Amino acid sequence: MENSYESIPAIDYLNERFRVIFEIDLEALQFLPEVTEEELRTKKEKYGVLLGTTETISTEEAKILIKGILQAEEHEHGYYDESTEVVENINLPAIQRMVEGIQQAHAEYRDFHLIGDIHTHPIKPEEREGIVGTIPSEGDVESIAEAYRNGTLTPDKPFIFAVAAPDEKGETQYAFYRLIKRGETYLPINLESK
Repeated sequence: MENSYESIPAIDYLNERFRVIFEIDLEALQFLPEVTEEELRTKKEKYGVLLGTTETISTEEAKILIKGILQAEEHEHGYYDESTEVVENINLPAIQRMVEGIQQAHAEYRDFHLIGDIHTHPIKPEEREGIVGTIPSEGDVESIAEAYRNGTLTPDKPFIFAVAAPDEKGETQYAFYRLIKRGETYLPINLESK
C-alpha cells in the first residue's frame, strides 16, 4: 500500500523564486542603529542581531517579523568585533547560543529567534564616489556566503541582513536583503516589506 500523502517540499531560502517578505514590529523600530556624527568621523561600524519569527505561508512564500534587535556590549567579547569600516570575526554559533540562552532565561523572549543581522556603513554621501551606502559590500556578502558554505547557516532557515547608512541629509536609511544562490554564486536581493 502506498502512502496517501505527498511529502512537503523543503523550504529553500536561497532559491530566488521563494518569496520572502518582512515586517518590523513597532517596538523594534526604536532599536535600529542610527549612524552618528561620531561614527561618521571614526568610520566605526555598528553590528546588531535581528531577532524575530518566521511564518511559512506556503512552499513558495514566508513572512519574517523582526521583533527585536540585540547588540552586544563592547565588553562582551567573542560574538563579533566592531572596527573601522568593517565588522569582523562574526561568530554566528556563539550568537545563536547567546540568543538561546536569552530565550531559556526569559519567557517573554521565547519566540525571539536569530533571523539575521544589521550593520552600519558610516560613510558620508560625498565620500562614497557614487556608491549607494545601503548596498552590501563584497565583504558583507562573502561573510554570509561563507557561513552557508561551511554549514553554519542552512537554506531551510531564514537569514536576512540589513545595511544602514546616512543619506544626503544625514538621516539613516535602511535596506534589507537575503542571499540567493545561482549555481555556485551567492547574490544579495532586496526583501519586500509588508
